Amino acid sequence: MRAVRPGVSGVDLDAYAHHLLREHGLESALRGYEGFPAVVAISPDSTAVHGVPDDRPLSEGSIVSLDIGVSRNGWHADAALTVPVGMISRGRAELIRAAHECCRAGVRVIRDGCDVAEIGAAVRAEATRRGVSIVSVCGGHGVGRSLHEPPHYRYDDMPHGLVLRQGNVITVEPVITGGPGELMIAPDGHSMMTTSGRDCAQFEHTVYVDEKGPVVLTG
Repeated sequence: MRAVRPGVSGVDLDAYAHHLLREHGLESALRGYEGFPAVVAISPDSTAVHGVPDDRPLSEGSIVSLDIGVSRNGWHADAALTVPVGMISRGRAELIRAAHECCRAGVRVIRDGCDVAEIGAAVRAEATRRGVSIVSVCGGHGVGRSLHEPPHYRYDDMPHGLVLRQGNVITVEPVITGGPGELMIAPDGHSMMTTSGRDCAQFEHTVYVDEKGPVVLTG
């Protein structure tokens, strides 16, 4: 995202996201959700998810995850990506790439009749192949008339039996880290950070379940 650069604050990015939503006739589905105060969750470095934008400038070499939910005419979509802040280290670049590929692996298996446990298995296999860990408390969910709808699922070894059918819409949004995946909640009551201080990266798509396979609704 071009707006992300060293010296820009989370508050700046949130204002820009608000401007873009208005420009495209969209409403924020995140602001006010369970008390969240912003349009976009901004999670730098070791903040895994739900980062509350503040006025601290982003630093050269950091990475930052941007997570946004939108609605239009009563229908919702949810998406996230992780981007570099200026020039980043090779290790951080590899973490972003791993998160992107883990998300893609989960999306690829979606089809009519797919068990959500297959999504988790695909994400775990890709994470293992790349030597990274999944933050297990973060999972995917249905999306439609509400931002979060059933089915709710995680990427760890969950039991089979939750089957997707054509017409369902679901998110795939694994959060990946280079170390242990345990999280703690920051004093702001929303931001969730790794207890180890290790970086996190996330990609998320909203996906329509078609008879022939996945249809990604978020670009």
